[in-house]
Amino acid sequence: MNIDTIRSNIMSYLNVDHLFVYYSGRGQYDKFYGYIDRIYPRIFTVKVYDGRARSISYSDFAIKNLKIE
Repeated sequence: MNIDTIRSNIMSYLNVDHLFVYYSGRGQYDKFYGYIDRIYPRIFTVKVYDGRARSISYSDFAIKNLKIE
């Protein structure tokens, strides 16, 4: 999977509400509701409904550390 394929896949989730499940290592999962706010060359930002903003790299999506449901 190359960066252009990942970016186009992420673009389909832009500004749409989703549940994000992020694997943070050692069996720890972080679940949050929000939407993808902006897309940059190597990362994208997620606006979480508790007021936070998270930045996630495309590599996390490519190696399946992030699931978008």
